[in-house]
Amino acid sequence: MKTTLHVLIFCMFFCSNADKHNNSLNKFFQGSNFKLSYISVGLGSNMFTKQPAFRVNRLDYIYTLEEGWQWKNVEREKPDTLCSGTFRKSSVDSILNLITKIKDSVIYKTNAGIMSGGIDYIDISSDQINLQFKLHNASDSTAQKIIDILNTYIPEKFSKIRLFKS
Repeated sequence: MKTTLHVLIFCMFFCSNADKHNNSLNKFFQGSNFKLSYISVGLGSNMFTKQPAFRVNRLDYIYTLEEGWQWKNVEREKPDTLCSGTFRKSSVDSILNLITKIKDSVIYKTNAGIMSGGIDYIDISSDQINLQFKLHNASDSTAQKIIDILNTYIPEKFSKIRLFKS
């Protein structure tokens, strides 16, 4: 009888804690397939100039300058890698929390009155969400919050990512 009681108490304590542990592991790995890509493509006088690009694959990031345009039959110039490192899980969670409120899969905004400038592309995917921002000389408050998160990874000696300000 005592042994049965001990086994019952043991199971109640460790089995319930195992479930809590499994739930926390599931929450940790929710963003394990997280990918983010930001690239700016110059227009007008900004064409064929290197523009910022920031990519996240799971918990690794790289920040580069690269050309968004390419002439046919001309090899693209190699990107300049500015910095790279580990992307914090809390940043992944913050970005996912921002975009889960969005019902669309593509956010497209344009300011057709400006011929120069640029187009900012942000693609985000995870196990639960796929979302694209296409901002043609335009801004978006959620995209700006995402850029603010990315900019925390860019050292002061490099230019921060900037979205168009209306």
